[in-house]
Amino acid sequence: MGKPILVNRLGLENADYYLVPFNKIVKRRGILTSAVIIIDADKGYFKEATWMNEPQEYLKIDKSEAKSLVLRRERHYYKLDCRLVWSPGEISASPYQPFWQVSSKNNVWYVSQDGSVVKQR
Repeated sequence: MGKPILVNRLGLENADYYLVPFNKIVKRRGILTSAVIIIDADKGYFKEATWMNEPQEYLKIDKSEAKSLVLRRERHYYKLDCRLVWSPGEISASPYQPFWQVSSKNNVWYVSQDGSVVKQR
């Protein structure tokens, strides 16, 4: 079992959740994920699970990479706040693929797990 990952659910109160990856070490490829469960962050109960036929790298974009991708677009920044979020929509349809919300003093950006960066309108 990997470290639980907190995801803030946008648009709904008390709907935050944890992603708990189940990993395995694969020779020459490192630590890969074979299954992920969702646990309710407030009450701690199991919500659902998914698994992969072949283990794969999970959540390819981490917090520091999300900030770096935004810094390439944000000319003036003060402090960047970054948190993992999800709501169904064009950035991600799956709660298993949350995206980063990166906020500066003036803007909010969303960074998907494929590295796409979208400025909040």
